[in-house]
Amino acid sequence: MLQKNKINRKELEESIKRIQYYLEFYDKHRNFPFDKKRIDITLSTETIRKLARVGNRSKFIEELIKKSMK
Repeated sequence: MLQKNKINRKELEESIKRIQYYLEFYDKHRNFPFDKKRIDITLSTETIRKLARVGNRSKFIEELIKKSMK
């Protein structure tokens, strides 16, 4: 059961980089005509929840999620 929630640290770091990339891309191209909600960050809600559970990164992930919801 515990194994299910375990995340590979490398996978976590890659996911965070991917989120950062898309948020930075969006900030640079704010007026670009596409629907922000359709940007594919290839992370499911469950993965985001898992990321938020990982130690002191939870605040960081919460901020990214808040930014992405604006």
